[in-house]
Amino acid sequence: MSDPSFIVRADREKGAPAPYDFRRPQVVSDRQAGAVRRAHDGWAKALAEPLAAGLGTDLTVEAQPTAEVLAVDFVRSRAVPGAFYLLRLGTALEGVTLALDVSPALAHALVERELGGGGAPALGSATRPLTAFEARLLQSRLLPLFSRAFEAAWHRPISLLGFDPDPRRLSFVEPQTPVLVGAFEVAIGEARETITLAYPAAEVRSLLTDAADDRQPLAAGPAVLDDLPVEVRAEFGRVQLSVEDLLRLAPGDVLPLHRLPDSPVAVEAGAGLRFEADPGRNGPSLALRILTPPHPLR
Repeated sequence: MSDPSFIVRADREKGAPAPYDFRRPQVVSDRQAGAVRRAHDGWAKALAEPLAAGLGTDLTVEAQPTAEVLAVDFVRSRAVPGAFYLLRLGTALEGVTLALDVSPALAHALVERELGGGGAPALGSATRPLTAFEARLLQSRLLPLFSRAFEAAWHRPISLLGFDPDPRRLSFVEPQTPVLVGAFEVAIGEARETITLAYPAAEVRSLLTDAADDRQPLAAGPAVLDDLPVEVRAEFGRVQLSVEDLLRLAPGDVLPLHRLPDSPVAVEAGAGLRFEADPGRNGPSLALRILTPPHPLR
């Protein structure tokens, strides 16, 4: 792939071009993030009823906007001690490894309910880690609930890879790997707790592609198309030559293109879009400044 650092993005408010910042590239496109958010809406809806039954109280689960961050920053933001899971979404050969984090107060409330506690759960600050027994109890209760949610959202099974109250002790991905993070707000009365999912950003595209191949209702097709490469061609001019003239061409010959030097250049994208641009330079490289929005070829 060619180095895209020459690309210049126009500042639409000031009308002046500005260099695009490639220091922290966005792995997941906005359209892909939107498709994940729609899947998370299904995840939240599928989780709310069984989670309410498990806690013995009315609650709502609402998906929050996704964000792309580095794995090291995601791990640092987790509460310790907590309830941090590594899960496999899909099969062992074709699945995606992801992280799931349950807020400590919500984890302790579920354990208390499983141990026979009655009434509405008391959600407060939880400072002690779960015991080994409590962790196993929580897993036995939560994993079936999460399995239903993942089946509803991604139509994929999940399996447990690991659990630890301290996410720094679990090998999720390399620290500098971008991850797509989506939080779910669990509202119980006035209390607000969270469940958080984190996917390796590079795996999101394949996850959406698989869902689109299975014709799942994620509107994933546009998210996948958003990242497909499209060839863009700039045409400075055309000329017709006879076969004789073509065979007689030699270094130093000049071919007139029958266009003015300052006239716009025709630019075509793929097989169906066309727009105009001014030729020029950006640093040492040739460049084009877009003049018109893309329109279908006639």
